[in-house]
Amino acid sequence: MTFSENPDKDNATEPIEVIEIDPQPITSDNSSTAYQEITKTANQIQNWYDRLPSIAKIGVTVGAIFLVFSLLTTVLKLVATLLSVLILGGIVLVLFRFLISPTSKET
Repeated sequence: MTFSENPDKDNATEPIEVIEIDPQPITSDNSSTAYQEITKTANQIQNWYDRLPSIAKIGVTVGAIFLVFSLLTTVLKLVATLLSVLILGGIVLVLFRFLISPTSKET
């Protein structure tokens, strides 16, 4: 902590301690190693794709597009199924509370 004017005149000659802060963020070795592995694999795939003949590149691209759309369709079906189960559960809960469960006990 520094002051523009030192309120304690007796200690005016004491040096001020300076704390240096490293501007580089701290990174763990695991994340940098994982990033390097992903980059290495991506480069290997890119090199493999670049060495393919033109007709094979078209085939791999079409196959990758079908694979991506297939995975997307599967995920969307899973989400739709989960939403259907939640809606059905809500309907069952509402029916149970209002129709089956007695609202007032008659004695």
